[in-house]
Parts: sequence; structure tokens; C-alpha cells
Amino acid sequence: MKSGKSTWVIIRIFTKNACKKIFKDKEYLDLMKDFVYLFLILILLTACSKTQSPEKQVLEQSNVQEPLSIDRATSAQSAFVAIKDFKYAPAEIKVAKGTTITWMQQDSAPHTVTGDEFDSGTLSKGKTYSRTFDEVGTYEYICTIHPSMKGKVIVS
Repeated sequence: MKSGKSTWVIIRIFTKNACKKIFKDKEYLDLMKDFVYLFLILILLTACSKTQSPEKQVLEQSNVQEPLSIDRATSAQSAFVAIKDFKYAPAEIKVAKGTTITWMQQDSAPHTVTGDEFDSGTLSKGKTYSRTFDEVGTYEYICTIHPSMKGKVIVS
């Protein structure tokens, strides 16, 4: 019992002395304070940063409002369609004659943009395909890899 008690006393003295040394060491306290401030700043920066999906960034850069419905034509000479979650977004787009549409592939699975008069070939994630529509008409397209994916371009 005496051996156990003396071990306990030695541990208490050691930890007590170690704590006194640590908390008396001003450099250590200043370092810890700086670390806490840096950590809080990183948390605030992370919370305050504005992140957007690539689709939203593209739509904002092109001045296209989301969602672009069949009843609204883009006045710009360019428009964007995202390929994401096994869908074209928007699935139907109405544009003016001479507009270039760029499809942006954002899925991890490969996709195509294939119509009667155009074919993108296989697009991997991050790739784009553009086509200018110079003729009035309705152009339907699909993904040949995933035929349930369908889209439509209406040119007026």
C-alpha cells in the first residue's frame, strides 16, 4: 500500500509541477492564444465564403436566368445547358436564331448531346460542347449512352 501511495504522490507532484511550468511559460500561452485566434478566423472565413455550384456560376456568367422555360427566349447570342444528375438543365430551351448553346458536362458518368443534325461525341466530366443554331426550328436531342435523357432546343 505504501508503494502505491508514494507513486500517487509522485504523479501528483509531477503533473502539478508540469502544469505550473506550462502555464507560467508566457511564450507557450501566447502561442496557444495565436493558435486559437487563427482557428477562429479560419472558421469565420469558411462560414462566410460564398460557394456556388458550377451550374449556377455558368448561368450567372451567361446572364441566363434559371430555370429557362420554353416560353422565354434568350436575348443573348449564347446560352448554356448543364448536364447534371442524368438530366439536361434546362431540358427545353428557346433561343433566337444565331444563338450558340454550350452544354457543360458536370456528371461523373459520360454523356452525349446527339440530335439528327449534331453529335457531341462522348463528353466526360468538365467537358463542353457548343453548337450555333442558325436555322429556325425545333431540335430534339438525347444522350445516346442514357436514352432516357432528352432535351429540346426551339429556335425562333
